[in-house]
Amino acid sequence: MSEKEQGQGQGKYPSSGMYPGTGQYPGMGTYPGSGQYPGMGPDDGISLNELVSTLWRRKANVVVTAGIVGFLALVWSLSQTPSFKAEARILLEEGAPSTGVLGELSMLAGAPPAAAEIEVVKSLKIANRVAAMPTKDEPFGLGLTARVDDLDRHGPWQLVTQKFTGNVAEGALAAELDRPITRRGYAPIIVQFTASDRGEIYWDKLTGNGRAEFILQGGEPIDFGGVSFHLTPEGDLTGRKFKLRWATPRQAAESLLSKLSATETARGSGVLRISYEDSDPNRAAAITNQVVAAYMERSRERLTLRAKQTVTYIEGEIERVQKELDSAEKELVSFQEKEGAALLSDAARAVVGRMSELDLEQAKLAMLIESQSQLLKAIERGAPIEEVGGGTDLNPQLALMFQELATLIAQASFLAEEHTEEWPPLMQARAQINQLRQNIHGAVVATTQALTRKDETLAKALARWQAELDSLPKTERALAKFQREAQSSEQIYIYLLAEEQQANIAQNAAVAAVSVVDLAVTPTNRSAPNLTLNVAVALMLGLFIGAALALWRESTQKTILSAAQLEAITSLPQWGIIPDFSRGGTRTKGARKKDHFLALRDAPDSAVAESYRSLRANLRFASKGQEIKTLTITSAAQGEGKSTTIADLAIALANGGSTVLLVDADLRRPVIHQMFACQQSPGLAEIIKDSTSWRQTLHEDTGIPHLHIIPAGAVNGTNPGDLLALDRVT
Repeated sequence: MSEKEQGQGQGKYPSSGMYPGTGQYPGMGTYPGSGQYPGMGPDDGISLNELVSTLWRRKANVVVTAGIVGFLALVWSLSQTPSFKAEARILLEEGAPSTGVLGELSMLAGAPPAAAEIEVVKSLKIANRVAAMPTKDEPFGLGLTARVDDLDRHGPWQLVTQKFTGNVAEGALAAELDRPITRRGYAPIIVQFTASDRGEIYWDKLTGNGRAEFILQGGEPIDFGGVSFHLTPEGDLTGRKFKLRWATPRQAAESLLSKLSATETARGSGVLRISYEDSDPNRAAAITNQVVAAYMERSRERLTLRAKQTVTYIEGEIERVQKELDSAEKELVSFQEKEGAALLSDAARAVVGRMSELDLEQAKLAMLIESQSQLLKAIERGAPIEEVGGGTDLNPQLALMFQELATLIAQASFLAEEHTEEWPPLMQARAQINQLRQNIHGAVVATTQALTRKDETLAKALARWQAELDSLPKTERALAKFQREAQSSEQIYIYLLAEEQQANIAQNAAVAAVSVVDLAVTPTNRSAPNLTLNVAVALMLGLFIGAALALWRESTQKTILSAAQLEAITSLPQWGIIPDFSRGGTRTKGARKKDHFLALRDAPDSAVAESYRSLRANLRFASKGQEIKTLTITSAAQGEGKSTTIADLAIALANGGSTVLLVDADLRRPVIHQMFACQQSPGLAEIIKDSTSWRQTLHEDTGIPHLHIIPAGAVNGTNPGDLLALDRVT
């Protein structure tokens, strides 16, 4: 006999209710409308509350995903080779000589000196100077073709160990190539010391299976894998391990440039920040300071080169003018002694003075025209700006054009080493160089023509003054001629001496064009990878992935989570919504402490109890005034709350004055007898098997007036399905 039929014919016992199970408790939760169920169209949309509710239900998925991604990011960051950044700062002095590149570039407000100097710092010439081995003629250089990484001190996991233990490995190792390597592609070599003067060498690569022993003695080089090198240990390195990297001089310079950075701290400040990153903090500081030293020497050489050439040119002019002055003075004295003429008239002296001034202007123009001529020669041989000599005073625009030309020539040289002349970028660079040379040539020619026109104007002025001089008497005219030559030569001589002094000052002061603000010091903390940033970004990414995964799982599962969704699927109305009393915002105090909590019995004033009363009222309204004889409570799966629902609904009906018989027809997992603290047997199973009268199994002492119970009974090894198949049930 089914639970429904058990209640039929017992008019005074309406059963407890009929409602499809829709979760742990009917009507629990919300569901974002997605159109996947009938009646849930696109007009339903998805609200923020629904989205938050869905993510909250799936919070475990989101948190676990974020934790996994964050943990993987932490492990990855710790396994990466650390990088240390060292920084130095230099100041471009405002007092740099005006004949130098810095002084002329500073005349342009839109292009401060730092813009050009940054390119010089990051030039291949500076990099080559630092990467090379120092020599007697070239004191700069660190020999970066052989690099040693201390795996026991600066390895990724060793840094973590040192942070917690404070133990730092002692000693160091230096390596130097016995002869430069000429080809790329040498894999790193691992050097492991088994004693203070010996150890093993092997390749640091998967395919390299070569291994050899070495002994440090007599300064003999070590040969391994086609590389010959010297090792110089500092201290006892027994048990220590190092990684040796080899590079051609070109590779060493390129590697340096790839990790070198130069920026201006603030626009117009004139302070450059030079930084370098390396896996070894000591090497990072050493390379940074070496770059600063090489740049300062390069700047001094660049600024003094033109001053030296100017001094040489002026010295030659002084020697020539001095001879002319001596000759003019002798001729003047000889004429005065011969003719007895000593003084000129005021008019003649004025003419001579003016013509001497014009002679001085012509001498200055001659020097400028000569400098332009030397500049044209430098252009024709493709020289960069620092090789332009002859005392040339470049205007700011022309100085920038020369700087751009030098950069293009360096780029073309770089490309020519790696590619043929037919490679498009190299051809484009060559074309730009030719075009820029033509532009510079045109600018210099235009300047020369302007100077020549000015010289012609001075010549015409001299011709006019000469005509006035020719109108003087013969003796006075001759005396004026000799005095003019002597006076002009003297003024030009004095001018050249002043220019020579200025050039010498410029040459000596060029060293002060750049000064060091701060030298680089050994960094104590690694700059990359940034553990905090990486983990934070990974956690944010993990939260995003977790949220996306939670929403995807929510959209792919067919769980019914709302009464509206249930109505849309079944086209049947819902008569009540029972909130979750064990968790969430609708939980009832003390509900989780009891094994079998019944809201109407244990918390009659709670919101859950009121929900059952509303269900009772809705059922009576749905019956349209007719007496309800039987209600069946069922669910789609176990543990969805049908026993709790039927028990509370039965209490609600009994409290409303109805006489209720509650039958536990769950023969597999009976629980009603536990809720009301009565015996399980005899019950429904005995009624079916033994033809026991149902009145003999009835329990009236439930503690709830008008509520009676028939428990499930004991099946005693009989399959519940077989019991329900007996004729007595049907």
